[in-house]
Amino acid sequence: MEKVAFKMQLHQEQVQEYQRQHDEIRPELVALLKNIGVADYSIFLDPSTNALFAVLKIETPALLDELSKHPAIQK
Repeated sequence: MEKVAFKMQLHQEQVQEYQRQHDEIRPELVALLKNIGVADYSIFLDPSTNALFAVLKIETPALLDELSKHPAIQK
């Protein structure tokens, strides 16, 4: 299993919506991540810069490349 980390940047006007959507993760998103082998996924928000830092473990990191196309992610 490989550990993958990545950083994203939120625009100021997206912070409240991000927090609303991530307070309770949707079941279809949890299922999608589990189906591709994601484990131990954490996201941290730095409120002083609105930077997001994420860390996860996955057997096949290349599967992450397709996630952005999935409806559960786009939602």
